[in-house]
Amino acid sequence: MNAKTPSQKAILALTIFILIGCATILVYALQTSSFAKFVSVFGIGLFIAGASVITGSLLGFLFGIPKTLQQEKPDRPTTDGSNKQEDAAENNGVSYQANTNLEQISDWLTKILVGVGLTQLNSLPGALRSFGAFVSPGLGNKPESPILGVVILFFFFVCGFLVSYLWTRLYFGNELKKADMEIANEQKIAENKIKIAEVESKVNEREKQEKIDEKAIMLVQRQLNPASDTDQVPQKELDEAIKAASSKIKVQIYYLAQNNRSENWQDPAAKIIMERSIPIFRALIASDPDDNYHLNHGQLGFALKDQRQPNFKEAESELTKAIEIRGSWKEEGWLFYEFNRALCRINNDESFLEDMVSKPEIKKIINEDLKTAENASTLGELISKDPTIQKWRSLNKAK
Repeated sequence: MNAKTPSQKAILALTIFILIGCATILVYALQTSSFAKFVSVFGIGLFIAGASVITGSLLGFLFGIPKTLQQEKPDRPTTDGSNKQEDAAENNGVSYQANTNLEQISDWLTKILVGVGLTQLNSLPGALRSFGAFVSPGLGNKPESPILGVVILFFFFVCGFLVSYLWTRLYFGNELKKADMEIANEQKIAENKIKIAEVESKVNEREKQEKIDEKAIMLVQRQLNPASDTDQVPQKELDEAIKAASSKIKVQIYYLAQNNRSENWQDPAAKIIMERSIPIFRALIASDPDDNYHLNHGQLGFALKDQRQPNFKEAESELTKAIEIRGSWKEEGWLFYEFNRALCRINNDESFLEDMVSKPEIKKIINEDLKTAENASTLGELISKDPTIQKWRSLNKAK
């Protein structure tokens, strides 16, 4: 067995004193003349002792309540001059602390009781005489009964106070700590469960997204490299797969389609291969409803212009959309848009196709595109060598 501490020994000794006090009341009650009188005196003596112990224990508990080692966090001044709680600023949430109302009540009551007791010391003898006279009939109404009543009051009050005080100091604080630790552990367990669930959810979502991305890449590869001319992926299936893909995979898909287009647009025999990228660019545009990326529209415009049966009208529309999203060419570049749009507009010009002078409004917008494109030196050379543009300029006497 573990050796008892001095405080534990003191509690044990005080408990023995209380039992001795009860035995003393029993001995005193045995002096009565009848059994009924014995029961009455002994019972009333025990009631007085019990009331004294309870009262003393309550005061001992109030005096012995430990202080919580915490204090309100000071306000931290912010950059805008306002004050906010430090924990709120750091955690962006609500913070909780132990309720110290009982400690405050204990502090107030002990101060009040000590203060009132000191001011009423002069009236204490009279109050004790009155108490003795009040309990004397219940204790046999003998000459010594008032004294016994006061002795029982003081003896059991002091014992109850000390036992309660020591117990509160020795055990109550530890019980509070255990309770706080249990609550903290439960909170940590709950938080860990939530974190585990979040991690599992993220893992499941990542695995699910990986499968979606894998399917999108597989469909794109099948579209770009079909087993036969008829093994094409339906546009709707491509749209749904690419829309569900992650942003990283969409970028990868874009470069696959862009490489296919740029490597095969010039060779007439390879244009059929280049045309396989058109559905992919359409799917990428469908997956970008907010029109954040001009490259998808630009590449589709290039492909539509260069396919075996050019679609100059739709190509012009896509290039116009790409220019709108791109914004100022001075900041973003991509003057190929204006160059290719000029070619589309020339081929869409019915007057030019009939070897006639273009209408003024058509001539104006084509000239604007060509002049803009000439800001890039490489495009200036292409413009000067392109037979379609030179024929249009010659026909319209434009420079």
